[in-house]
Amino acid sequence: MHRPPTSRVEDLRRNIVRLAALTTTAIRMGTDALLENDLQAASRTIDDDDAVDALRHAIEDECLYLLGQPCASPIEVRQVATTMRVVYELERSADLMVNVAAQVHRVTNGRRRTRARRPEPAATR
Repeated sequence: MHRPPTSRVEDLRRNIVRLAALTTTAIRMGTDALLENDLQAASRTIDDDDAVDALRHAIEDECLYLLGQPCASPIEVRQVATTMRVVYELERSADLMVNVAAQVHRVTNGRRRTRARRPEPAATR
């Protein structure tokens, strides 16, 4: 039976811990920004979310790779599926703190500070 390399599974575990650490940092900074009306913490929370998003996608890519390996045991499949759900929830928690941080900017400055977004395509008539 073919097994995924142990180093890949260990890297996956380390990345989950890193994502959890980034998320808890976002929660702490976003909460501090709200409670202390700290615009710098709010800005850092918003800016640091890109790293959370990138790590989530890297973890999901690795999970998909591991799912594609032949002869994965049912336990391994459940672990990978659970990992994908957990990383989604961690990333979503960080996104919610970005919303809090944006509201701190809105309340403090009367405007909203968010990451730059692509403009919507013009509607064709």
